[in-house]
Amino acid sequence: MSSPRWIKASSLPVSLLTVTAILFWRKPDAFLNPQFWAEDGVVFFQQAYIEGSHSLVVTYSGYFHLIPRLVAWFVEAAPYRFAPAFYNLAGLGGMWAVVAMLHSPRLRLPVPSAYALVPVLVPHLTGEVFVSLTNVQWPLALLLLLTVLQEPPQRLLPLLGDVLIIVLVGLTTPLIVLLVPFLTLRAYLHRSWRLGTEAAMGWVIASLQLLAFRQNPTFVPPSPGYEPSSWIELLGHKTIGTLFLGNEVPYQHSPLMFVVIGGLLGGLAVWRLCAVGSLGTRFTLPSLLFGLLATGAAFYKFRHAVDLLVPAPAAVRYFYVLWVIACWALITLVLKDGSKARVPAALMLAIILHSSFTTTFRTPPLRDFRWKSYEARLEAKEHLRIPVNPRGWRIEVNKPTESSAHQPR
Repeated sequence: MSSPRWIKASSLPVSLLTVTAILFWRKPDAFLNPQFWAEDGVVFFQQAYIEGSHSLVVTYSGYFHLIPRLVAWFVEAAPYRFAPAFYNLAGLGGMWAVVAMLHSPRLRLPVPSAYALVPVLVPHLTGEVFVSLTNVQWPLALLLLLTVLQEPPQRLLPLLGDVLIIVLVGLTTPLIVLLVPFLTLRAYLHRSWRLGTEAAMGWVIASLQLLAFRQNPTFVPPSPGYEPSSWIELLGHKTIGTLFLGNEVPYQHSPLMFVVIGGLLGGLAVWRLCAVGSLGTRFTLPSLLFGLLATGAAFYKFRHAVDLLVPAPAAVRYFYVLWVIACWALITLVLKDGSKARVPAALMLAIILHSSFTTTFRTPPLRDFRWKSYEARLEAKEHLRIPVNPRGWRIEVNKPTESSAHQPR
């Protein structure tokens, strides 16, 4: 039985309001006292302030960050005291875009609001992905995935929207490289010139990201604490254990046990998803594959230092996409009529939600460095070293050059 029309019409605004309320609950200071976080100030603000529009094409960490660069460039036209608030609003907008896409009729999800709550309820110890311009690429990676999984556009306007997402998000996250094969396969299966256009644009954007990385490669240096057993700890304690049992309990037990249990549960889930119909095969299984590839790319980046990822608070952003998609898979099993895995899947979702609530669900406020007090001096182009979070990071602007420093006053 289909839902009444008024329920469908109200679903998206209710989801947006609920997601915003949950984010406010989880990270209230991001709304009440916005602060720059890491690259927000030291990279995006600083380079937009110094280099203007040229900063849009500057790579960082080996790839382009177009959307944060655009935000930083546009915010330069506003009073400087509002910059952190605008940055956080852009980070919130990235999550709104994911919620809106999940309600797209082209995805044909049975209860979009259930899927829409996952990205803000998933366990996330540090909260670094939420309401953050620096880490907006992680929710946007989900947006890019959903764009690929939609039904083909039938008119020009939806096609232009898809292409715009591929360009903007693809030039913001290197994960576009992992989605190009999905775009290509979709175009081949549907024999559609519209999908061929999307695939071609995906290849162009992915090539630009790969070229940027080739010219500015970044590697994590080998860690003196690395051992082959670190891989088992990473998979057992961090990838599986932390998702279900929080940031303490998994580290009190054998990681191999979690690897075995996780492997069995994952295999059973995939088996059941193959049997639940088109929703499993067209949406959930491709999503799981992308999540595994995205996490595998992070593991490859840290291949000589995976022990750095093992501690509970360490780089949890690299696990965000996989954990969200894993929860989407469980929701699919719960909602799909006739699924024999409904009760076990619901139980696992309840355990994950409990893990989220007991794993620093509400992150502590960032240190207030009184950003607004620097506005007049920024306007005056003074030489400044402005501290930002986390501790030790600083914006440095208008540093005198050697030639100007020796000019007579």
